[in-house]
Amino acid sequence: MIRPKHALRGPVRSGVVLVAVLSVTLSACSSGNSSQAPRATATAPSTSQSDAAGKAVQAGLDKHVKNDLKGARSDYEQALELDPKNVLALYNLGLLAQTRLDNTEAEKQYRAVLAVNPDYQPGVFNLAIVRKSAGDKAEAEKLYRRAIALRPGDAGAHLNLGLLLRETGDLVQGDAEVATALKLNPNFVDPAKKIKPVS
Repeated sequence: MIRPKHALRGPVRSGVVLVAVLSVTLSACSSGNSSQAPRATATAPSTSQSDAAGKAVQAGLDKHVKNDLKGARSDYEQALELDPKNVLALYNLGLLAQTRLDNTEAEKQYRAVLAVNPDYQPGVFNLAIVRKSAGDKAEAEKLYRRAIALRPGDAGAHLNLGLLLRETGDLVQGDAEVATALKLNPNFVDPAKKIKPVS
C-alpha cells in the first residue's frame, strides 16, 4: 500500500487508503504489493450494464484525482444506478462523505460496502476511523483488528489500533501495536515520543 514519505504523528486517516485504491484502480494491477493493495479485478463486472458501471467508476476516479469531487460523486452515483453493488463506487462515495466530515453518510456507504463484500479491507479500516470519531471505541477496536486480520501488513491499521488501545488504558498491547506499525513502516513516528524541534 502506498504510504506518505513524511512521518505521521497521529492516527492514519482515510486519505491514505484513497491513494492506494485510486492508484490500483487506475493501473488495474499492483506491482509487487498484491497482498497489500485491493485488486480492481476482484470487483470487475462481467455484464454490459456492469461494464458501463465500471466505466462510470473509472470516470469518477479520474475526476477524484483531479479534485473534481462534485463530478466524481456524480459518476459514482451513476455507477450505482447501473450496478447497486459496485464496491468501488460505494467505497469512494464513503470517502467523499468522510472528506466532507459527513461521518453519518460515510458510515452508511462503508456499511453498504461491507454488506456486499465483508472482506473489503479499506472499507473495514475507514469504518473503524468513523466509529472512533463517533466515540464508539469498542467497535473501532474490533474493526481495526478485523482490518489487520484481513491485511496483517497494514501499518496504518496497526498504528491506529495501538493508539486506540493506549487511549483505553491497554498500554502494553497499544505499545506492541505501535511497535509493529513502526517495523512495517519506518516512516511512521510514535506520537508518544517527543520530537526535538529542529534548530
